[in-house]
Amino acid sequence: MFEETTTLIQAEPASEADAERMLTSVGFADWTAAHRRLRDICDTDAARTALAKCLPTLLAALSETATPDGSLINFERYVQSVSDRIALFRYLATNPRAVEILVKLFVGSQFLTEILLRNPNYLEQLTKHKRLAEFKSRQQFFEEAHEAVAGLKETSEKLDALRRFQRWELLRIGACDSFRLFDLKSVTVQLALLADSLVQCCLSLVSDDLKLPTDKFAVIAFGKLGGEELNYSSDIDLVFLADADATKYWTLGQRLIRALMDSTGEGFLYRVDMRLRPWGRSGSLVNSVDAHINYLKQHGQNWERQALLKARVIAGNADIGLKFLKRAQPLIFSTPIDMIRQSIREMKGRIEAELERQGRKWGQVKSGEGSIRDVEFVVQGMQLAYGGEFPDVRSFNTLDGLVRLAEFGFLQADEFRELSTGYVFLRTIEHSLQLMHHKQIHALPDDPRELAYLARRLDFPDSELFLQHYRRHCTAIRTIFDRQIGGEGRRDVRTVSSAEERLAAHRRQMEPSYATTFSDEQIQHHAALLDRISEDNSVEIETERLENGDWRVTVVGIDHPGDLSRICGLLFVHGFDILDGNVFTADQVANRADGS
Repeated sequence: MFEETTTLIQAEPASEADAERMLTSVGFADWTAAHRRLRDICDTDAARTALAKCLPTLLAALSETATPDGSLINFERYVQSVSDRIALFRYLATNPRAVEILVKLFVGSQFLTEILLRNPNYLEQLTKHKRLAEFKSRQQFFEEAHEAVAGLKETSEKLDALRRFQRWELLRIGACDSFRLFDLKSVTVQLALLADSLVQCCLSLVSDDLKLPTDKFAVIAFGKLGGEELNYSSDIDLVFLADADATKYWTLGQRLIRALMDSTGEGFLYRVDMRLRPWGRSGSLVNSVDAHINYLKQHGQNWERQALLKARVIAGNADIGLKFLKRAQPLIFSTPIDMIRQSIREMKGRIEAELERQGRKWGQVKSGEGSIRDVEFVVQGMQLAYGGEFPDVRSFNTLDGLVRLAEFGFLQADEFRELSTGYVFLRTIEHSLQLMHHKQIHALPDDPRELAYLARRLDFPDSELFLQHYRRHCTAIRTIFDRQIGGEGRRDVRTVSSAEERLAAHRRQMEPSYATTFSDEQIQHHAALLDRISEDNSVEIETERLENGDWRVTVVGIDHPGDLSRICGLLFVHGFDILDGNVFTADQVANRADGS
């Protein structure tokens, strides 16, 4: 289709009319600027010949994007960043996957694009598919970070090397996210383990500089990092502990924070939030284990106990951190259920009131009504309420916590599905927002063009359909939050959902046309079949002989690409004719949240 576009860059260029026709068909809003850019990046006849071989693939890839003009600008910048553009064009011609990678990054993240522009040689590493999607352990990250600083003498040089190492890993993880080689949980765990390793590596550098061993010092992570569910642009919440003589480690703590936060020409590692230490900003930077435990006993607030659910040792002496967490456990689970719910309601109410005061109530993915925070508070509230008697429901990770609460019957199957799919969907939106410019953005864009651009990045055809999914998830999440945390009308734990609740929950997961295709009885039966689905039982099949001799086959299961074609093929192979059929796909739990 795009083969004739090679005439756009020939010495004798295509006519203006042909150029307009070809470039507008790609989707360029300003076809004259696009034509000029394509010709300008060919500075010699040899460059034109080399570009011509990959140009059809490039324009085909750009035609699939929401903003071909912006992506072409980034392509032009990338070409200008390499030392040998002819070699680049030849590489792209023989590696169409590299073209797809470039365009995908240009579309999905300006932040990742800038990393690639500063390090154009990274493209070849990104095309090595198998190594790219390697799931790395904390130890592997640490060893690779240590290798990155090997041979360097000055601490400042070593920290810059760590910043470069982090940028490559963010590019690798972001690329795997964009190409769907990692699901959401894999992305957040890899981001967290990367942060763990960098905190440990920085601690080692600072310790060596100060000649102060860390055998009696520990770093505890809270929040997203503690839960191994880090965002691309998260602050990291840390607390420093010492076995004794905490004042001895104050300088170590200060230097560690500076190593993580200081910005140079290579960027910075992480923003650090230390407000979860005793007495917050006014408290000591490093506390002994005894002092922190005594603070929790005498002055600890409910929200501080709630925060401890996600505490995890990430650096220093692990035994010291684990000793602290073990001593804190009885304090975490000592609050009556009604006080827990009241505390969470008040906290969430203050958050939402502040958003409304600022005129930012709409589209708040992280903290609004039916948001990520609602899911987290449901999980944490139920863990606080029942974790004392049932230790197995405790988990620092939100998705794992949902699984545990469902396994023990504290969440019904429909609630588990709604919260899991909704959480994955909202976190996927949050990641897309933050990946664009590596900023802490947690709200949908107000500008219609930006909203449409976000919808396309998330594989929705338009913003209207995207917002339908968004509202449906938020409504479902808020309903469960009100039921479990909201006080009046709250259902007693571990009771069976009514038929009406089950029917409404199942309908919310599906497209609107689903409710008009099947009767209430059929929908209720589909929901019952879906309740049987698990990791060990991925499909349920029912057959029914109709009065006219035909058969109705109902298949309910986890959707994998290609499954529908295989099912139809098997039916044909065994002599069946498919006379009619309906296919509906709910939002997935374990993978992307777009239902595709």
